[in-house]
Amino acid sequence: MIIKDNTIIFSSGSDSFLLEIPKNFNKILVQMSGGVNSALMAYALAQYKSLIRPEISITPVTMLINDSPFDVHYAKHIVEIVEYLCNTKFEKMQATVSNQIQFKESLDVFTKNIYKYQGADAHFIGLNKNDYQTGYFKQNKTTSVFYPLVQLDKQQIAGFFESYDLHKLYQHTTSCKNRTSQNNHHCGECHKCKQRIECFGELETEDNIGRYIDLPRGIARDWSDC
Repeated sequence: MIIKDNTIIFSSGSDSFLLEIPKNFNKILVQMSGGVNSALMAYALAQYKSLIRPEISITPVTMLINDSPFDVHYAKHIVEIVEYLCNTKFEKMQATVSNQIQFKESLDVFTKNIYKYQGADAHFIGLNKNDYQTGYFKQNKTTSVFYPLVQLDKQQIAGFFESYDLHKLYQHTTSCKNRTSQNNHHCGECHKCKQRIECFGELETEDNIGRYIDLPRGIARDWSDC
């Protein structure tokens, strides 16, 4: 990790990404999915806050798909681990609920409302080079969007977890979309599970299997008490 002026460069072997938040930006959002990309994004922002600009506020934001209601649980624990590792604090997590068809529109509206009513300056998304959603969220006159991990693939993301000793953080992430209330763990068979094993070498330990949360649909609220 290299710190220079208003910039942190995170390195893993020959791979690197940087964070540089404009000095007039003080209220930052980070989109949390419960997955490894957003966990690394949250960790990098927490390091930035801890080491360069402790005065900025960072608010985790989660968009839940109502047939996969686990993200808020994992996002909450990711934030707790990140705060501990970086000795800093985030603001209360905020979430809204949508379905798969209206995902893009719901996230756009939710994020713009946070900008409008809470005065956010920018939001960070941990999408990597293989994530098809990258084109969905573009910087415009009312939002400032940053994708620090967009040049990395999942294998390179795994390298940063190894380089920065983030195994404990990894154990509080989720990838599988086949979870149900009866089988709340990684299935090991879907594409995301197989990629997780290929890149990280394991799925999850039994102690870290999440509990099912039955979220009300279509309601935005603070889920930090979940």
